[in-house]
Amino acid sequence: MMGNRDLMTPADFTDRTPILLARVSTSGQREALPVQQKFLRDTAKRMGFKKTPIEIVNQQSGAAADSKTLKEMEKVILGNPRKKFVVFVRDSPRFARNINQAVAALEFLTNRDIPLIPLDMGQPVFNEKAPLRKMQFSILAAVAEGAKAPENEARKEAEKEARKRGLVSGVPQDSYEEKTKGKPQMRRLVDALRPAIASGAISQTKAAASVGLLRQKFMQIVKELDEREAAGKLDEWLEVWDAIVAAERRRGVGSRKKFNKNRSRVKAIHRVSVGYLQFPDDFQRPDTVGNPDVATFPPKPPKQALGTLEDALENPDWYQPTR
Repeated sequence: MMGNRDLMTPADFTDRTPILLARVSTSGQREALPVQQKFLRDTAKRMGFKKTPIEIVNQQSGAAADSKTLKEMEKVILGNPRKKFVVFVRDSPRFARNINQAVAALEFLTNRDIPLIPLDMGQPVFNEKAPLRKMQFSILAAVAEGAKAPENEARKEAEKEARKRGLVSGVPQDSYEEKTKGKPQMRRLVDALRPAIASGAISQTKAAASVGLLRQKFMQIVKELDEREAAGKLDEWLEVWDAIVAAERRRGVGSRKKFNKNRSRVKAIHRVSVGYLQFPDDFQRPDTVGNPDVATFPPKPPKQALGTLEDALENPDWYQPTR
Protein backbone atom coordinates (compact mmCIF):
# COMPACT_ATOMS: atom_id res chain seq x y z
CA MET A 1 0.00 0.00 0.00
CA MET A 2 1.25 3.46 -0.91
CA GLY A 3 0.28 7.03 -0.10
CA ASN A 4 -0.41 8.66 3.25
CA ARG A 5 -1.25 5.88 5.68
CA ASP A 6 -2.44 8.45 8.24
CA LEU A 7 -5.62 8.64 6.15
CA MET A 8 -6.41 4.93 6.35
CA THR A 9 -9.16 3.54 8.59
CA PRO A 10 -9.99 0.04 9.89
CA ALA A 11 -12.51 -0.23 7.02
CA ASP A 12 -9.60 -0.48 4.59
CA PHE A 13 -8.58 -3.85 6.08
CA THR A 14 -11.84 -5.66 6.89
CA ASP A 15 -11.05 -8.39 4.36
CA ARG A 16 -8.12 -9.51 6.55
CA THR A 17 -7.82 -11.99 9.41
CA PRO A 18 -7.55 -10.25 12.80
CA ILE A 19 -4.85 -11.30 15.27
CA LEU A 20 -6.04 -10.37 18.77
CA LEU A 21 -3.40 -9.82 21.48
CA ALA A 22 -4.76 -10.19 25.02
CA ARG A 23 -2.66 -10.15 28.18
CA VAL A 24 -2.95 -9.52 31.91
CA SER A 25 -0.03 -9.09 34.29
CA THR A 26 -0.92 -11.00 37.45
CA SER A 27 -2.69 -14.17 38.49
CA GLY A 28 -5.23 -12.00 40.28
CA GLN A 29 -6.25 -10.52 36.92
CA ARG A 30 -6.68 -13.91 35.26
CA GLU A 31 -10.47 -13.66 35.41
CA ALA A 32 -10.24 -10.46 33.34
CA LEU A 33 -8.72 -12.29 30.36
CA PRO A 34 -12.01 -13.62 28.94
CA VAL A 35 -13.51 -10.13 29.26
CA GLN A 36 -10.55 -8.62 27.40
CA GLN A 37 -10.78 -11.30 24.68
CA LYS A 38 -14.51 -10.69 24.23
CA PHE A 39 -13.94 -6.95 24.05
CA LEU A 40 -11.35 -7.42 21.28
CA ARG A 41 -13.59 -9.84 19.37
CA ASP A 42 -16.66 -7.61 19.67
CA THR A 43 -14.75 -4.50 18.63
CA ALA A 44 -13.24 -6.19 15.56
CA LYS A 45 -16.70 -7.44 14.57
CA ARG A 46 -18.23 -4.00 15.10
CA MET A 47 -15.54 -2.52 12.83
CA GLY A 48 -16.62 -4.88 10.06
CA PHE A 49 -14.13 -7.74 10.36
CA LYS A 50 -15.91 -10.99 9.50
CA LYS A 51 -13.10 -13.56 9.43
CA THR A 52 -12.52 -15.74 12.50
CA PRO A 53 -9.77 -14.07 14.53
CA ILE A 54 -6.58 -15.70 15.80
CA GLU A 55 -6.27 -15.06 19.53
CA ILE A 56 -2.93 -14.86 21.37
CA VAL A 57 -3.49 -14.90 25.11
CA ASN A 58 -0.92 -14.61 27.92
CA GLN A 59 -1.09 -14.24 31.70
CA GLN A 60 2.37 -13.02 32.65
CA SER A 61 4.06 -9.80 33.71
CA GLY A 62 7.19 -7.90 32.78
CA ALA A 63 9.36 -7.66 29.67
CA ALA A 64 9.33 -11.45 29.31
CA ALA A 65 5.56 -11.32 28.83
CA ASP A 66 5.81 -8.67 26.11
CA SER A 67 8.53 -10.67 24.35
CA LYS A 68 6.51 -13.91 24.55
CA THR A 69 3.37 -12.29 23.14
CA LEU A 70 5.23 -10.64 20.27
CA LYS A 71 7.13 -13.83 19.42
CA GLU A 72 3.86 -15.75 19.26
CA MET A 73 2.44 -13.05 16.98
CA GLU A 74 5.51 -13.22 14.71
CA LYS A 75 5.30 -17.02 14.61
CA VAL A 76 1.70 -16.86 13.36
CA ILE A 77 2.57 -14.28 10.71
CA LEU A 78 5.74 -16.00 9.48
CA GLY A 79 3.97 -19.35 9.44
CA ASN A 80 1.28 -17.99 7.09
CA PRO A 81 3.19 -15.91 4.50
CA ARG A 82 0.29 -15.78 2.02
CA LYS A 83 -2.32 -14.75 4.53
CA LYS A 84 -3.26 -11.12 5.11
CA PHE A 85 -3.50 -10.02 8.74
CA VAL A 86 -4.37 -7.05 10.90
CA VAL A 87 -3.27 -6.94 14.56
CA PHE A 88 -5.53 -5.71 17.36
CA VAL A 89 -4.43 -4.82 20.90
CA ARG A 90 -6.57 -3.21 23.60
CA ASP A 91 -4.21 -0.28 24.09
CA SER A 92 -0.74 0.86 23.05
CA PRO A 93 0.97 0.13 26.42
CA ARG A 94 -0.31 -3.47 26.26
CA PHE A 95 1.50 -3.97 22.93
CA ALA A 96 4.89 -3.40 24.58
CA ARG A 97 6.03 -1.29 27.55
CA ASN A 98 9.52 -0.87 26.14
CA ILE A 99 9.59 1.84 23.46
CA ASN A 100 12.38 0.18 21.48
CA GLN A 101 10.58 -3.15 21.53
CA ALA A 102 7.32 -1.49 20.48
CA VAL A 103 8.90 0.31 17.51
CA ALA A 104 10.77 -2.84 16.42
CA ALA A 105 7.57 -4.88 16.51
CA LEU A 106 5.72 -2.15 14.61
CA GLU A 107 8.49 -2.19 11.98
CA PHE A 108 8.15 -5.99 11.70
CA LEU A 109 4.44 -5.55 10.95
CA THR A 110 4.89 -2.64 8.53
CA ASN A 111 7.51 -4.54 6.53
CA ARG A 112 4.81 -7.14 5.89
CA ASP A 113 2.12 -4.54 5.19
CA ILE A 114 0.26 -5.45 8.39
CA PRO A 115 -1.43 -2.62 10.29
CA LEU A 116 -1.56 -2.48 14.08
CA ILE A 117 -4.82 -1.20 15.55
CA PRO A 118 -4.49 -0.19 19.23
CA LEU A 119 -8.06 0.34 20.39
CA ASP A 120 -7.08 3.38 22.48
CA MET A 121 -6.22 5.04 19.15
CA GLY A 122 -8.94 3.39 17.07
CA GLN A 123 -6.96 3.73 13.83
CA PRO A 124 -4.33 1.67 12.00
CA VAL A 125 -0.71 2.45 12.82
CA PHE A 126 2.27 1.86 10.53
CA ASN A 127 5.99 2.45 10.95
CA GLU A 128 6.24 4.29 7.61
CA LYS A 129 4.17 6.89 5.75
CA ALA A 130 2.01 7.48 8.84
CA PRO A 131 4.00 10.12 10.76
CA LEU A 132 1.14 11.48 12.89
CA ARG A 133 -0.13 8.12 14.09
CA LYS A 134 3.37 6.76 14.59
CA MET A 135 4.17 9.82 16.72
CA GLN A 136 0.99 9.33 18.78
CA PHE A 137 1.76 5.62 19.20
CA SER A 138 5.36 6.36 20.22
CA ILE A 139 4.24 8.93 22.80
CA LEU A 140 1.79 6.46 24.36
CA ALA A 141 4.46 3.73 24.41
CA ALA A 142 7.01 6.12 25.95
CA VAL A 143 4.54 7.24 28.63
CA ALA A 144 3.87 3.57 29.47
CA GLU A 145 7.60 2.86 29.74
CA GLY A 146 8.08 5.89 31.99
CA ALA A 147 5.20 4.84 34.20
CA LYS A 148 6.81 1.44 34.66
CA ALA A 149 9.89 2.90 36.39
CA PRO A 150 8.16 3.96 39.64
CA GLU A 151 6.23 0.66 39.59
CA ASN A 152 9.52 -1.23 39.48
CA GLU A 153 10.96 0.84 42.31
CA ALA A 154 7.86 0.21 44.43
CA ARG A 155 8.07 -3.52 43.65
CA LYS A 156 11.75 -3.63 44.66
CA GLU A 157 10.97 -1.90 47.96
CA ALA A 158 8.10 -4.32 48.59
CA GLU A 159 10.37 -7.29 47.85
CA LYS A 160 13.04 -5.88 50.17
CA GLU A 161 10.54 -5.58 53.01
CA ALA A 162 9.16 -9.05 52.29
CA ARG A 163 12.69 -10.44 52.25
CA LYS A 164 13.21 -9.18 55.81
CA ARG A 165 10.21 -11.25 56.88
CA GLY A 166 11.44 -14.39 55.14
CA LEU A 167 9.29 -14.14 52.03
CA VAL A 168 11.32 -14.60 48.87
CA SER A 169 10.06 -14.40 45.30
CA GLY A 170 10.42 -17.34 42.96
CA VAL A 171 8.96 -20.71 42.15
CA PRO A 172 8.80 -23.20 45.05
CA GLN A 173 12.01 -25.21 45.23
CA ASP A 174 10.80 -28.66 44.21
CA SER A 175 11.73 -31.48 46.59
CA TYR A 176 11.36 -34.00 43.75
CA GLU A 177 8.92 -36.02 45.81
CA GLU A 178 7.51 -37.44 42.53
CA LYS A 179 10.89 -38.98 41.70
CA THR A 180 11.74 -40.38 45.13
CA LYS A 181 8.62 -42.08 46.46
CA GLY A 182 9.69 -44.78 48.89
CA LYS A 183 13.28 -43.50 48.81
CA PRO A 184 15.24 -40.81 50.68
CA GLN A 185 14.49 -37.28 49.49
CA MET A 186 16.47 -35.99 46.50
CA ARG A 187 19.08 -33.97 48.42
CA ARG A 188 20.03 -37.10 50.38
CA LEU A 189 20.42 -39.08 47.14
CA VAL A 190 22.65 -36.40 45.60
CA ASP A 191 24.69 -36.07 48.80
CA ALA A 192 25.41 -39.81 48.78
CA LEU A 193 26.91 -39.49 45.28
CA ARG A 194 29.28 -36.62 46.06
CA PRO A 195 32.22 -38.81 47.22
CA ALA A 196 32.03 -40.93 44.05
CA ILE A 197 32.03 -37.81 41.88
CA ALA A 198 34.98 -36.30 43.79
CA SER A 199 37.03 -39.49 43.34
CA GLY A 200 36.20 -39.76 39.66
CA ALA A 201 34.43 -43.09 40.12
CA ILE A 202 31.36 -41.73 38.35
CA SER A 203 30.83 -38.79 36.01
CA GLN A 204 28.53 -35.93 36.85
CA THR A 205 26.29 -36.82 33.91
CA LYS A 206 25.92 -40.48 34.96
CA ALA A 207 25.38 -39.51 38.59
CA ALA A 208 22.61 -37.10 37.56
CA ALA A 209 20.97 -39.73 35.36
CA SER A 210 21.06 -42.28 38.19
CA VAL A 211 18.69 -40.12 40.26
CA GLY A 212 16.61 -38.89 37.33
CA LEU A 213 17.93 -35.33 37.08
CA LEU A 214 19.46 -33.29 34.30
CA ARG A 215 23.14 -32.59 34.87
CA GLN A 216 22.60 -28.84 35.33
CA LYS A 217 20.02 -29.33 38.09
CA PHE A 218 22.12 -32.08 39.69
CA MET A 219 25.17 -29.81 39.90
CA GLN A 220 23.06 -26.99 41.30
CA ILE A 221 22.08 -29.25 44.19
CA VAL A 222 25.72 -30.36 44.62
CA LYS A 223 26.71 -26.69 44.90
CA GLU A 224 24.04 -26.12 47.55
CA LEU A 225 25.31 -29.13 49.50
CA ASP A 226 28.92 -27.91 49.25
CA GLU A 227 27.92 -24.46 50.54
CA ARG A 228 26.02 -25.90 53.51
CA GLU A 229 28.92 -28.19 54.35
CA ALA A 230 31.38 -25.28 54.24
CA ALA A 231 29.10 -23.37 56.63
CA GLY A 232 29.00 -26.34 59.00
CA LYS A 233 25.22 -26.70 58.60
CA LEU A 234 24.83 -29.55 56.12
CA ASP A 235 23.15 -31.92 58.57
CA GLU A 236 20.67 -29.24 59.64
CA TRP A 237 19.83 -28.31 56.04
CA LEU A 238 19.21 -31.93 55.07
CA GLU A 239 17.06 -32.45 58.15
CA VAL A 240 14.90 -29.50 57.11
CA TRP A 241 14.50 -30.96 53.63
CA ASP A 242 13.56 -34.32 55.20
CA ALA A 243 10.88 -32.55 57.24
CA ILE A 244 9.51 -30.71 54.20
CA VAL A 245 9.26 -33.91 52.15
CA ALA A 246 7.65 -35.70 55.11
CA ALA A 247 5.08 -32.88 55.32
CA GLU A 248 4.36 -33.15 51.59
CA ARG A 249 3.94 -36.92 51.90
CA ARG A 250 1.21 -36.61 54.51
CA ARG A 251 -2.30 -37.49 53.39
CA GLY A 252 -4.21 -34.53 51.97
CA VAL A 253 -1.09 -32.53 51.08
CA GLY A 254 0.64 -33.83 47.97
CA SER A 255 3.54 -32.64 45.85
CA ARG A 256 4.38 -29.19 44.56
CA LYS A 257 3.35 -30.07 41.04
CA LYS A 258 1.72 -27.14 39.26
CA PHE A 259 -1.62 -28.88 38.83
CA ASN A 260 -1.90 -30.52 42.23
CA LYS A 261 -5.62 -30.27 43.09
CA ASN A 262 -5.17 -29.58 46.80
CA ARG A 263 -2.83 -26.60 46.82
CA SER A 264 -3.53 -24.76 50.08
CA ARG A 265 -1.25 -26.90 52.28
CA VAL A 266 1.40 -27.04 49.58
CA LYS A 267 1.45 -23.24 49.39
CA ALA A 268 1.53 -22.99 53.18
CA ILE A 269 4.52 -25.34 53.38
CA HIS A 270 6.32 -23.24 50.79
CA ARG A 271 5.54 -19.96 52.57
CA VAL A 272 7.03 -21.08 55.88
CA SER A 273 10.10 -22.70 54.33
CA VAL A 274 11.17 -20.67 51.29
CA GLY A 275 13.13 -18.04 53.25
CA TYR A 276 15.19 -20.66 55.07
CA LEU A 277 15.78 -22.76 51.94
CA GLN A 278 17.18 -19.84 49.97
CA PHE A 279 18.90 -18.00 52.84
CA PRO A 280 19.49 -20.60 55.59
CA ASP A 281 21.93 -18.36 57.44
CA ASP A 282 19.35 -15.60 57.87
CA PHE A 283 16.21 -17.44 58.99
CA GLN A 284 15.22 -20.05 61.55
CA ARG A 285 14.60 -23.62 60.43
CA PRO A 286 10.89 -24.17 59.76
CA ASP A 287 10.70 -27.71 61.14
CA THR A 288 11.55 -26.80 64.74
CA VAL A 289 11.69 -23.03 65.39
CA GLY A 290 9.63 -21.39 62.66
CA ASN A 291 9.10 -17.80 61.55
CA PRO A 292 5.77 -16.20 62.66
CA ASP A 293 6.38 -13.17 60.41
CA VAL A 294 5.37 -15.12 57.31
CA ALA A 295 1.77 -15.61 58.48
CA THR A 296 -1.14 -13.86 56.80
CA PHE A 297 -3.91 -14.03 59.37
CA PRO A 298 -7.65 -14.05 59.03
CA PRO A 299 -9.18 -10.95 60.71
CA LYS A 300 -9.19 -12.46 64.24
CA PRO A 301 -6.72 -15.32 64.64
CA PRO A 302 -7.68 -17.67 67.50
CA LYS A 303 -4.04 -18.09 68.52
CA GLN A 304 -0.51 -16.97 67.73
CA ALA A 305 0.98 -18.26 64.48
CA LEU A 306 4.19 -20.24 64.84
CA GLY A 307 5.45 -20.19 61.25
CA THR A 308 6.45 -23.85 61.42
CA LEU A 309 5.71 -26.69 59.01
CA GLU A 310 3.33 -28.26 61.50
CA ASP A 311 1.44 -25.00 61.98
CA ALA A 312 1.25 -24.59 58.19
CA LEU A 313 -0.34 -28.02 57.90
CA GLU A 314 -2.81 -27.37 60.73
CA ASN A 315 -3.70 -23.80 59.68
CA PRO A 316 -2.96 -23.51 55.94
CA ASP A 317 -5.27 -20.50 55.53
CA TRP A 318 -2.86 -18.48 57.67
CA TYR A 319 -0.01 -19.02 55.22
CA GLN A 320 -1.45 -18.33 51.78
CA PRO A 321 -0.03 -15.88 49.21
CA THR A 322 -1.44 -12.40 49.67
CA ARG A 323 -2.23 -11.93 45.99
